[in-house]
Parts: sequence; C-alpha cells; structure tokens
Amino acid sequence: MQDAIAPALRLHDRLVAPRTFWAYAIDGSAVTITQGRVGTDGKSTTKSLESEDAARAFARKSLEQRVAKGFFDASLRHEIAAWEDVASALRVPGNGEEPTDRVLVLLGPTRLPHSLWIDFREGILSCEDDEASPFAGILVRGDLDIDGALYGFEDDFGPFLQVEGNLRVRGIATGGARIDVAGDIATEELVGAYNHGLVRARGRLSARVIATEHTVQADGGLDGLRYLGWGGHVLSVRGGVADESDPYDPAGVFVSSVRKNESVDLQQARRSVAAGNSILVASPTSIRQAFTRKMAPKLASWEKVKTLSLAGKGLTMLPDELFAFRNLVKLDLTHCRLRELPDRLGELTGLRELLLRGNGLQRLPDSIGELTELRSLELEANCLVDLPPSLERCTKLQRLVLTNNPYSYVRRSFGGWHRVALMWQLPDVVFRLPALEHLEFDQTFVRSLPEGRPASESLRVKGVRSTLLPEGEAQRFPEWNVDTASSVERALFYARIWLHRENISLDRFWDPTSGRYEFTETDALLRLILRIQIPTAAPYDEVLAVFEKQSAVLAGELNWHGERGEQVRRLFQSFVAVLDAEEQQLPGHPLLTRLRPIFERHASG
Repeated sequence: MQDAIAPALRLHDRLVAPRTFWAYAIDGSAVTITQGRVGTDGKSTTKSLESEDAARAFARKSLEQRVAKGFFDASLRHEIAAWEDVASALRVPGNGEEPTDRVLVLLGPTRLPHSLWIDFREGILSCEDDEASPFAGILVRGDLDIDGALYGFEDDFGPFLQVEGNLRVRGIATGGARIDVAGDIATEELVGAYNHGLVRARGRLSARVIATEHTVQADGGLDGLRYLGWGGHVLSVRGGVADESDPYDPAGVFVSSVRKNESVDLQQARRSVAAGNSILVASPTSIRQAFTRKMAPKLASWEKVKTLSLAGKGLTMLPDELFAFRNLVKLDLTHCRLRELPDRLGELTGLRELLLRGNGLQRLPDSIGELTELRSLELEANCLVDLPPSLERCTKLQRLVLTNNPYSYVRRSFGGWHRVALMWQLPDVVFRLPALEHLEFDQTFVRSLPEGRPASESLRVKGVRSTLLPEGEAQRFPEWNVDTASSVERALFYARIWLHRENISLDRFWDPTSGRYEFTETDALLRLILRIQIPTAAPYDEVLAVFEKQSAVLAGELNWHGERGEQVRRLFQSFVAVLDAEEQQLPGHPLLTRLRPIFERHASG
C-alpha cells in the first residue's frame, strides 16, 4: 500500500466556518505553498528542492504538519451532528458522551489524501475554542480510504471511528480510540499503545503485523503476524487461526528502533507508524527459519556434532530441528530467554552436560528423566518452583546448581505477582540422586530441607548463603556451613526492593478513566513479602523499620503532587485487609500486630 501524495491539494483549517486555507502544488522539483483567508487568493511562496522526490517529501511533511493542526482536504463532504441524533446508528461502545457532543459525519465513500488524526486535542477533531462542545468521534457513511496513517495519541480513551463500509489505510497507530468497521480493514501495520483501545472489523482484518495491547477482533477472520506482548512470541495468523508450531521472535520481525529488551516498545512503534516509518524488518524470519539458516552446515552432518552452544542467541523456544542433533554431549542454552522446555528434550539421551542459566524457567519437563547420562545440570538464575520427580532417573548426575532462583525478573516471568510461586523447600528429588557430589542453592527462598539424609554419600555442600533456612534446619547439616545471618539479610532485602513504587505504581491498582480499584496484584505482593519475613526475620524489629520507611516513601511518591491522597488511603486500607486475612491463619502474630498501626496511619490519611 503506497503512501501517495497528490501533485496539488487544498486544505481548510476548521470544520466550522473555515477561516483560512492552505494549499500546495508540485511542479518538478519545486513546491509552491499558498495560504490565506478563505475567499482570497492568499499569499504564495515557492521552494526549489534538489529533486522531484525531495519536493514530494517536503510537500508530504508540510501537509502532515497542517493535518496535525486540524487542516483537512477542502473537498471533503461532511456534516456535523449532535451525539443524540446519531447515537442509535452507532455500534461503538459509549464513553460517557453528552447529548450535545458533536460527531463528524463523512458523507458517502471518502478518500483522504492525507493522514487522519483521531484525538480530542489535535487534528481534525480538535475544538475551535474552549466553549465548543467536543467531538466524540467520526461516522463515515461508506468506505474510507486514507492515503497516510490513522493515528491518535490519547491513551486512556479517545474518539471513535465508525466506518459503514471498508477501511483501507497505510497504517493504524492509536491509543484509546474505538474503531469499528462494518466491512474489511486492510492495512500494513496496526499498532496500539496502552490497553483501552478497540479495533473491530465485522469482516476481515488483514495486516502485515499487528502489535497492540488493545482488543482486536475480526469477525470474518484475521490475517497477519500477531505480537503477543512482553516476552511473548509473534505468531502467523491466517483466517483467525494462529500457527503455534512456527513462532517468530520479536527480533526477527521488528526493527531495532522499536525493540526494548525482550519486548516491543509500543509507544515508539506508534510514533514510527504515525510518522510513516515501517516497524517491520525487510524479511521477517521465524525462530525455526533463523535456527535452520544458522545451523545449516552442522545439520548437514549432525552425527558429528557433540557440543552445541546457543548461549545468548535469544531463543525463546527450541525449534524441532535442534533435536536432530542426537549425539550431543553438551548443550549450552545460557541466557536464551526460554520460559519452558519441550518434552522432546528427553530425546537427547546422550547429554552429559546441560546449561540452562538465566532463562526464567519455572519448571523442567518430566522427560528430563530420560537424560540418564547427564552429569551436570546448570539451573542458576531461573524461576524454578520445583524439580520433577523423574530427575531421580538421572543416576549419574554429579553436579546440580540452583543458585539465584528466582532471578531478578520474577514478576515478569510469571506474568503478575498473583501468579508468582517460589521454591520454599529444596526439592525432595535432590536427596534421591545417588551420584550427586556438588550442590549449590545459594540465593534462593529455600526455608526447609527434605527429610532424612541424601542418598549420595559423596555429596559436599561448600557453604550456603542467602537462603531463608532457619537455625533449626541448619543444625541438621552442620557440615554445610549454612549462614543463617544472611537468611535475615535476604528477607529484609526483598522487603526493601519489592515494597517500592516500581512494583506498586498507581496504574497497578487504580484506573483513572473508570475510577475503579483493583488490588489483586498489590495484595499478592504484600502477602509474598510477609511470607518471606515469617519466621525468618524474627524478632521483627528490623523488618518493621523497613516497612515504616518504605510505606512513608511509597505514600509520598504516589501522592507527589498532593492530588492522589484518596488513592493512597485506599491502597493502605487494602493492605490492612490483607493483615486481617493473614491474622485469621496466624492470630496474634507479632509481625502482623505491630505492622497494623503503620498501615493504618496511611490508610486514614
């Protein structure tokens, strides 16, 4: 879909009683700009550029600057209606519109030779003065073709666009706008920032890529590459059916300027599409395609490959082609952003060394028990909740590293505090490994050890630091040199870093558009912090000092400008309710009892 530009175009500046006009005309490499009051010839200036392409680019940039200020094609057939007069014909969800709010109605099939803003404050729907009724949106009585982009930067909510026919547009880049099309939507790139928007096609929706937090619905089927959000894949969707067998990594689809860590920066992507810049790489490549391309020489002689390192390659899933290497002895998947491993891992029965450090893994597949030749298993810096009982079949396993579980991105790995699970006990299967010699589980939340003694008489643990193990558990294995003082330090550390605005921001519990509160996430976080402290941080003086300080800092930061006092009170009232629930399980517990007045102080304002 080409972003065409007319050789000449005239614009008016307002929907109501246009006062001025602006026009351009391209003649070879020269652009003539004419502007003035409607009814006059206006004043003209001519600018000579180095080429015709440069002239067209200059005209396009000048045109879009005017469109942002509310100018539109002077030949546009339109009328202005009151909301109450057209509301019965609208399918878009309401947004608290007043009966006197205005609706821009485009009469019949419409082609716009420029981009279309759908914002309250900028573009065609911006009001001519502060006293005028706002424009609620645009109703198009037929097809709508837009030579540029359809975009808006209102995030919380935005004007609506309802098209009675088909919508064809170079790119869609919106925020809280509601878009409803009776027919098909055809575009190259669809981007939505924030999560209040809506895009619905009653027919088909086709795009090269769809990257949005919005609700996107296509009654007649969706076609395109669909980005699934933070840490997720991109799937190819045809006719509304996603191909999960051949996912894409964001790095194989999106240009670097819109990628941020493991995800796509939707705000930047929206700006790029609105400016007419593509967010897609020239040739999107799936994970399997990229892997096959890189591994082609080795795949040709797979039987000779004994060691394979994919460390830092950014894999977010293991392609089927990996399991062609049946003779692997060592596989290094360090820092590959893997969130899960397939059952096919058990096909690599010759593995002796498996490195999985820094992936955010929560569990291992049961098939790991098929790796009966395994000697070393490196699991540092993941989010492991447990180890599968099938691991006991790895009777030759000598080295097991569980250090730093969970790693720093625990919330993102699980997708929310209410989903977080932690390894509170060293898994029983560890004590059933007969050949285990080396075990590390520093920097974990382990607070208890399996019953009995390890099956391996050769097991040596060279000191244990920064767990939650209490003195009683440490005394069971004095030869392990468990540092219980560091257990308290670790508990206090997480109270400091998790009871923080970064984790308890306003948008985590309050919706400014609806005024609604939702404390699922913040309550879950507080429960997790409390569980870490009890009983590790007893007698609790130090952790209470942390709660006192962090609560005051949090309340101050959330109400920095003095306008969010009610939100702060509601948050701490929710925290008090969490204490009530916890005291049902631990009546009279000193931490809960002494913590109450700290929260109540902020809950009362």
